[in-house]
Amino acid sequence: MRLWTIQDKWAYLRLQDKGVLCGDWRRLDSMGFKPAYKWLCAQMESRGISLKGRSPMWAWTHKPDMRHSMHRYRGKHGVVVLELEVPDHLVLVSNFDAWHDVLNDHFTALTDEEVDRMFDYPRDEVIDSWQRIFDNELCVKHQHHESCQATFPTIEIGYLVKAKEFWPRKNR
Repeated sequence: MRLWTIQDKWAYLRLQDKGVLCGDWRRLDSMGFKPAYKWLCAQMESRGISLKGRSPMWAWTHKPDMRHSMHRYRGKHGVVVLELEVPDHLVLVSNFDAWHDVLNDHFTALTDEEVDRMFDYPRDEVIDSWQRIFDNELCVKHQHHESCQATFPTIEIGYLVKAKEFWPRKNR
């Protein structure tokens, strides 16, 4: 599967040096999202995608427009967009907008009626609703943007198709 990931320059240099780039739990929990990430890891493992205890790597299923606000990473030393070809069986795709329901511990509502009851669902139904994030067509049909993200175990140097470096713009 063709994927694009945005990494800081140091991560790219590590990939070149070590041949592999792995997720790191220490870099993940600055906003308290670790339970959501752990849930996603369990979803990957249940689908036969082994993470070996590491956090997943993240990428886009479409080439990112680096001018778009959500891609304006301001790494001090620049960032590198890596174009990858990752084996399909190692990738779990989800809807980026709907993923925020998992991050925020909300019911993934698709209808107006579900939105009206969003905070009334029992915990098990909230967690069950999160399976919807893996059905992009369903999410797009019900008001989520068509923006898919992908998670996978590691970035291996053999997956690398192309790398393009970007530098942060100075504030005007």
